[in-house]
Amino acid sequence: MADDLKPFVCSFPYDGSRWGIEIYARDFDDAKRRLERIGTNGTVDGEFVAKVPVMSGGFLVPLYCWIRNLFTPKPIG
Repeated sequence: MADDLKPFVCSFPYDGSRWGIEIYARDFDDAKRRLERIGTNGTVDGEFVAKVPVMSGGFLVPLYCWIRNLFTPKPIG
């Protein structure tokens, strides 16, 4: 029975910001029912389809951020 459950990404407002959780359900409607059962006023955003690994070290990420920040306009004020 647990093999047919898929992860769904859900979000809900809390204390002025938006938070997210994963709910395992059979389909979108089942995820909505499970979220309602928890008692939150959140929304089911969709099915979780992939994890993208992020490089934890190395020089490419800091270099990319440095270049992006170099060319991004700074807010005034």
